[in-house]
Amino acid sequence: MAALDKVSGNYQGTTFPGGHVERDETFTESVIREVSEETGLVIEDPKLCGFSKKRTGTGDGCCSRTDS
Repeated sequence: MAALDKVSGNYQGTTFPGGHVERDETFTESVIREVSEETGLVIEDPKLCGFSKKRTGTGDGCCSRTDS
């Protein structure tokens, strides 16, 4: 697990690397890219350990993903 100490922008405090899955990108590829972009770390073979729900602003209360 990597935590970032963000000190600028509209949120300041401890946060975790994150972002969006790009078109035609797998979830794993997205994790590797986002960690690299935000921390400079190069990771291999990340493992999914959990999930959280996030408000989308669409009124449905959360977004979800199903992996096959």
